[in-house]
Amino acid sequence: MKQTLLILFLIQTTILSALEDRIDKQVLIQVAPANSHLDYLQNLFPKALVKRTAETFHLWNVEFPTPPPMDYISQLKREGKINLYMRNRRLEPRATTPNDTFFSQQTFHLNNFNPGQSVPYGINSIGAWDYNKSGVTAKGDTIVVAVLDFGFDPNHEDLDYFINHNEIPNDGIDNDENDAIDDHKGWNAGLNNGDLNGTENQHGMTACGGIAAKGNNKIGVSGVAWNCKLIPINNIASIDLSIKAYEYCLITKRLYKLTNKKKGAYIVAVNYSLGTEGMLPEERPIWCIIIDAFGKEGILMTTAVANNPQAVEDYKDMPILCNSPFQINVTTYNLTSLGLDNSGYSKDYVHLAAPHGYWSTLMNNKYGPYKSGASFAAPIVAGTIALMYSNFETKLLDSLHRDPIFVTQKIKEAILKNVDITSGLTNKVKSNGKLNLYKTINYSRLMHDSIYKKKDTTTPNAIISNSSIDIQVYHAEKYIYTKKTKPLPLYVSLYNMLGQLVMERRVENLDEKIDIHHLNHGFYILNYFHDNQIYTEKIVLD
Repeated sequence: MKQTLLILFLIQTTILSALEDRIDKQVLIQVAPANSHLDYLQNLFPKALVKRTAETFHLWNVEFPTPPPMDYISQLKREGKINLYMRNRRLEPRATTPNDTFFSQQTFHLNNFNPGQSVPYGINSIGAWDYNKSGVTAKGDTIVVAVLDFGFDPNHEDLDYFINHNEIPNDGIDNDENDAIDDHKGWNAGLNNGDLNGTENQHGMTACGGIAAKGNNKIGVSGVAWNCKLIPINNIASIDLSIKAYEYCLITKRLYKLTNKKKGAYIVAVNYSLGTEGMLPEERPIWCIIIDAFGKEGILMTTAVANNPQAVEDYKDMPILCNSPFQINVTTYNLTSLGLDNSGYSKDYVHLAAPHGYWSTLMNNKYGPYKSGASFAAPIVAGTIALMYSNFETKLLDSLHRDPIFVTQKIKEAILKNVDITSGLTNKVKSNGKLNLYKTINYSRLMHDSIYKKKDTTTPNAIISNSSIDIQVYHAEKYIYTKKTKPLPLYVSLYNMLGQLVMERRVENLDEKIDIHHLNHGFYILNYFHDNQIYTEKIVLD
């Protein structure tokens, strides 16, 4: 028996080592839509293995037999033959050491106080559960959270997985034509099938239980959003597989809208307890750009920092540093001190802290502590988003449908403005505090009036991109306004999130109004050059 286990271990180690070697030789290449076909890529890279990664983003995985020729790839970008590129990279689950609490003693759900402290050490789930926890919106949408991870138990008694009734399981066919095979009860992004077994099953299972383990059913444990459904997405072992999973979530949500709820799913949040260190957004721009795409579909992504008790800027935590408007970056806090608990921090890039180290669902209908770490703090926030949707009024859901970019950011803002501020988290996270589920859910019940009474719909929603003595640049609705005090020319350019130049203008007048009605809604990069100063801003066109 021991000999057999040793052989299996050696085989698994060899496979993982080979996979990592292959990933190190892969580069993700984005090309123009007209060039997004196999012949074009093979002509550029005749000795490489070329596979499509994400059709929506015209993105290809190019695997070289030797280390990638980065100088040649850079030259292709300078020549305009490719748009963007980045090296692929293996990802690792974020979990640290076990914590010894039973569910009956899982005090983070309570509203209890430590002696001498003015805020509760728990998140007051018991108060939040007094409100709607049906798992369905006021418009009848079944609320779904996607969990990107390394393995799951598809038959756990205490979890309610979303069933894709348009897909026949295990027939090897993409029945519902969503570019995913056998995604009947989740999807394996690496194998393109329904296999949910993985290398870190307990990691994925603990995350699932934190989000949505069924509450008040006399078995197991209780997640934050008792009745929401989960889509497990397995085998997220590299950046390109993450992007494939992101695309799957986007397609699934779009299908739900386009088919009048007959296909797809009402995904409101994506939990991503994965990442890597040692890189910056400018080195992996495609990754960040694609995260931004969640906003147009009304999806927020909860992201775990690394279990590294340093500033995330110092150890270069990705995708935390992408800092998308539709990304909530989560660290951990200690229930006793209410300060940081051995995970990354930043007053600019990490948004709040949440509990970790709790009992949760495990493989084979089991329960218990797996490990502690930010991997399990992020799911608590994903569950919070799902529970908010159970409590939104119809008019907010209607506004979300009409204006997903604006309202989705307001949902994120609602979580951050209702935290419990603590001295141990002040200037360590952007909100200066930890999650308070009760205050967040209570606020979400009447959120529509609170956000729209502050939004003046009778005048342009002008945003100052830059303000200085010599120059001001505004964008309001579908215009860009410029004001300058010096007669020097101002050069303005606008790029879409694929890196394509969509507008360029030399401004001579002191005051100028630039019409951009021809552009679609979404995110753009605004660049302008004046008096030897270069400015860059990300803007949203509503």
